[in-house]
Amino acid sequence: QLFDALARGQADVVWSDFRGLFAQLEPNLSERQLEELWRHFDKNGDGGVSRAEFKLALGAVSSAAEDVAQEVCSRVIVALAREGKSVSQLFDALAESRSTVQWKDFADFFQALEPNLTRQQLEMLWRTFDKDGDGSVSREEFQRALQSGSVKTEEKKAPEICLQ
Repeated sequence: QLFDALARGQADVVWSDFRGLFAQLEPNLSERQLEELWRHFDKNGDGGVSRAEFKLALGAVSSAAEDVAQEVCSRVIVALAREGKSVSQLFDALAESRSTVQWKDFADFFQALEPNLTRQQLEMLWRTFDKDGDGSVSREEFQRALQSGSVKTEEKKAPEICLQ
C-alpha cells in the first residue's frame, strides 16, 4: 500500500515523492542522508524505485532496525551485569511501584542510555518489549525481552528475544 501511495499509479516511485515522505517520517534526516537512503532504495540507479526495489530495501531497513534493538538490549544486559543489578531491579526502577512500565519512562531511560536513538528506533524497541501491544510493558514482557540466561561477559550475545 505504501508503494502504491508513493508511486501514484506509476511503475516507479520518484525522488520528490520519496523525499517528501521520508523527510516527514524522519525530520532529523539531512538532505545528504535522504539522498543516501534514496540510493539504497534505487538499486539500479535509474532514477526510480520499482516495487521490487522498494520491497528489497524495506526488508533491509527492517533488518537494520532489528540490529539496533539487538545492540541496545545487549548494552543494557552488560550494564546491569557490570553494576550487579538484575533485570527485575531495572523493571522496578522504571515501573515506579506500578505493575507495568509506561512508554514515557521507557523512552526516557533508553534515550538517556542511547542518546542517538531516533524516535522511530525507540518505538521499534518499545514494540520489541510490548509484545501484546497493550501500551505498557509487564514485568514478564520486560524480563523476556532482556533475559535469556545469565550474562557472564561483555561478549555475551544479545538475548534471544532481541534477535527476533
